[in-house]
Amino acid sequence: IMQGIKDEGIDVKVIKLRATPMSIAIKEFWKSRGCLIGTPTLNNTMFHTIAEFLNYLRGLRPKNRIVAAFGSYGWGGGALKDVYEEFKKMGLEIVEPGLQVVYRPSADDEKQCYEFGREFAKRMKEYHGKF
Repeated sequence: IMQGIKDEGIDVKVIKLRATPMSIAIKEFWKSRGCLIGTPTLNNTMFHTIAEFLNYLRGLRPKNRIVAAFGSYGWGGGALKDVYEEFKKMGLEIVEPGLQVVYRPSADDEKQCYEFGREFAKRMKEYHGKF
């Protein structure tokens, strides 16, 4: 996904919420024009660090950002639906559908990830103008 975005000429920064203080993650969100949220499905919903981040972010009422989500699941999904519901509550510009893979990405899934990144970058350019 990251390489697809880079190949469209947009800088990318990966923030791992399990290893990054919330204040830093939120600051990076405010510095960006777009955000992709990645989450596995755990117990039919998004991972707890993602839920915490989105809950915090919703209280800040962000605007003028384009967002999308991606993730993985084993036997049942649910996480992406929850993430997109949060995006809608915030009134953000949403790129749908998100991207989901079953378990670990296959070679075909990796191609889809690359294209998902490229499409997200193109939508960012359309939404925000030239980079």
